[in-house]
Formats: sequence, structure tokens, C-alpha cells
Amino acid sequence: MEKYKKLIIIGSSLGIVGLILSFFSVSFGTSLADNWLHRLGGADTWKYELVMQSNINIFLVIGSILFSVSLVSIIFSWYKMLDLHDK
Repeated sequence: MEKYKKLIIIGSSLGIVGLILSFFSVSFGTSLADNWLHRLGGADTWKYELVMQSNINIFLVIGSILFSVSLVSIIFSWYKMLDLHDK
């Protein structure tokens, strides 16, 4: 029973991180693209937009994966805890 509670806590933490990455993906992606542009000293507009969009998509995908994994782990743990409680 204790291990399922820990799994729920870990899943909740992953879910919060996933939501933060998903909701703030534009800010994080733009920030990384700005750093890339500053490090390079300048670049074409289309390259900057491509790098920015790629970074945004990376954060969005990682956030979505983390949130999905957390949802599955929380539902699994909740089900197992109910199953153990009924026995």
C-alpha cells in the first residue's frame, strides 16, 4: 500500500512538471532560441523561427509525455489501492 502512495506522489510531481513544460513551452522555447541567436551573433529570420518552433515543440512533447505517464501511474496506483482496500 505504501509503494502505491509513493507512486501517486511521484506521478503527481511528474504531472505538475509536465503541465508546466506544456503551458510555458512558448516562453522556454523562445528563451532558448534567443540564447542561440545571441551566441551566434545573428542569423536569418527563417532560421531563428525554425529554431524557436523546434524548441517550442520539444518542450510541448516532453511535457505531454510526462503528463501522460503521470496520469497512467496515478490511475494505476489508485486502482491498485482500491483493489487492496476491498480485499
